[in-house]
Amino acid sequence: MVAGGFLVTSVALAGGTSSHGGLSVTPLFVLGALAGMVHGGALGFLGRYPHETGVDALRSTARGALVALPAAAICWGLALMIALTPSFAGSRRWDLLLAASLAWVAGIAICLWAAYEGWRRMRRVFARWPEHRAGTLILLGVLTLLLVRFFAEHPTIWWTDLRVTGIGAFVLALGATVWIALPVVVLALRLFHRGVDRWQHWHHSTGH
Repeated sequence: MVAGGFLVTSVALAGGTSSHGGLSVTPLFVLGALAGMVHGGALGFLGRYPHETGVDALRSTARGALVALPAAAICWGLALMIALTPSFAGSRRWDLLLAASLAWVAGIAICLWAAYEGWRRMRRVFARWPEHRAGTLILLGVLTLLLVRFFAEHPTIWWTDLRVTGIGAFVLALGATVWIALPVVVLALRLFHRGVDRWQHWHHSTGH
């Protein structure tokens, strides 16, 4: 919804859409949907309830993926309507503007719901993450650096020729932090923590 709808619209409203900008709706939606499913699946597994086993979490994630497939078709239609809002505004057709307005309301509601569910799971993930304090500081630093870089020179959306606006730059920075930096930081801190534990165990076992 964000990548294929709101982001494309923000670029169009800022005059940054190329002649092929409308063709970017579907690939951006697919990329966003796949990234969302992967990230949501990870949150569902790592942020499972205390009484849930890993197998239960995987089964729940699989059921959620099956439900998400038909729902994605509906969301694609909403994202397309949102992305076409500037064109509908230019046509001055009230029926198209009404359809776009309803798509905006539905899209915002879906994103708020997803953000709420993601935040609930994220809180449980952080509670289960021993290095969450150091990891949070590192991620905030990464997000700050990306924001400074992207606001200094608005980047183009990856694999497209769309140059984002200020809002799009924030979305890309946040997406890169969550989808790329977060798993890297979690893995790096976990390996570092295990390395320190092994070194301390070896240190005590040898009597040094």
